Amino acid sequence: MTNVGNGISERPLLALLCALARDPLLRLTADAVLSTPHGVTVTKRELREALDAVVAHLYGLSEKHLIHIFETFHEGWGLGTTANHPTLGDYDKRFKGTLGHFQTWTARVGSILR
Repeated sequence: MTNVGNGISERPLLALLCALARDPLLRLTADAVLSTPHGVTVTKRELREALDAVVAHLYGLSEKHLIHIFETFHEGWGLGTTANHPTLGDYDKRFKGTLGHFQTWTARVGSILR
């Protein structure tokens, strides 16, 4: 493996660039990773929130639709609750994170994805 002056390998970056060229969902969610400061870990929850927001845009959902889905989709999972389910987790964090990503994409690309 070739290292650059700061000792960081070039291969992970090259792998990411190749994957970005081939995978549209990765391209759409890459900002969640690329906007994170160096040395800060991106969590699975943060990636899931970004993906939820991108998929909502790809399906042409409005912010109102996204809120409705979060309010009604999972029984017993609502504001101030934590689901007893391995992938749902804390409602407030997931809802706010997903909504934040959704609003960022709405401001950035508007109706291009619709």
